[in-house]
Amino acid sequence: MPVYEYQAIDAAGRNRKGKVRADSQSTALAELRSKALYPKSLVETNAAARRNPVAVYTGRTFSLRRVSKMELSVTMRQISNLLTAGFPLLRAVSLAKAQARSKALTHVLSQVEERLKEGVAFARALEEHPAVFPAIHVGLVRAAESSGTLEIVMTTLAGITDRQLALRRKIANALTYPILMVVVGVGVVFVLMTFVVPRITRIFTDLQQELPFATVLLIDISNFCSRYWPILAGLSLMGGLAGHYFVRTSRGRLLWDRAKLFLPLVGSLIKGFAVARFASILGTVLQHGIPVPQALDAVGPVLGNVVLEQSVAQIRQDVGEGASLTVAMMKKPVFPSVMVQMASAGEAGGNLDTMMLNVSEMMENELVSRMTMLTTLFEPLMIIVLGFGVCFIIMAVMLPIFDMSTLVH
Repeated sequence: MPVYEYQAIDAAGRNRKGKVRADSQSTALAELRSKALYPKSLVETNAAARRNPVAVYTGRTFSLRRVSKMELSVTMRQISNLLTAGFPLLRAVSLAKAQARSKALTHVLSQVEERLKEGVAFARALEEHPAVFPAIHVGLVRAAESSGTLEIVMTTLAGITDRQLALRRKIANALTYPILMVVVGVGVVFVLMTFVVPRITRIFTDLQQELPFATVLLIDISNFCSRYWPILAGLSLMGGLAGHYFVRTSRGRLLWDRAKLFLPLVGSLIKGFAVARFASILGTVLQHGIPVPQALDAVGPVLGNVVLEQSVAQIRQDVGEGASLTVAMMKKPVFPSVMVQMASAGEAGGNLDTMMLNVSEMMENELVSRMTMLTTLFEPLMIIVLGFGVCFIIMAVMLPIFDMSTLVH
């Protein structure tokens, strides 16, 4: 039987911690509540938990194994189809769990199923898994439960995930070849400078004659690479790991997200795709009758950039104080004028959701075209740079050979 470690608050407001043995997480929670204990955290500690690690932290469950967007989209669509076919929600979740391919998703759906059996609302059950179900899912499901359109909303959520995956594939397809060229090119030059060039240039140093400047420079660079490449590789690895952990902190992520927006060429694309995602999700949420302030609450956390999320939070505050969405967006230069104008027309005509979806599609198509053009221009530019580097190496090696042949004649 699983063993759970808990931290809780008793009726007197004191912190309590200990262990409880129960058949499931929901049973453990029920037992703690029967003892007038209110859990803050509940962690399964036995061997089964280590094989499939899932923990509850501050009342929220998160999976240590990632659930892919594709899996989530398929599951949402399955639940929608089952609800449309007349299955009750609990049965639909149970059948979707049986069809899940990953253990992480199966475990999460099992916990959602347990919460539904306890009588908890579906949105609340999803909210306890923020690493799997983003805020947009929870907000739409909560609105659907009150309006009785859950099967429609589940299809909508699957559609949102599918559109995000399609956009991600377009970006990946456009960037794969340039990135591969950079990696291969840099790797080839590094191998030449570290292992090949030193063996060739050793002949020139043994001759003890005056060498051209290009050859001297090549020898100095290759000697540095051949002597210190383990240190360079170690420093690069340590720098990458340090940067990775720094970005995972709140301050590090803020600085990194801010820096990304100011990168030449790339920064405008990152900002553009995030803003287009904002318009797409906002329009989808508004289609289901959710008021603008609550819609902004759901959209902010899924933009993928802290700086933009802060802008949306400030817009949410202005809208909550009575300002219109258009006026609030005009204060933020991150939103292009075309989006502000479309929002203004949508508010005036009562079709803000349609306008946001239209401007999102327009921006995505424009950004994909611009990115494709940049990558098309990048390919010959990269070939020229690599060709220049290889030509420099060949020239630096051949010049002393020409000098020696001149002396022989």
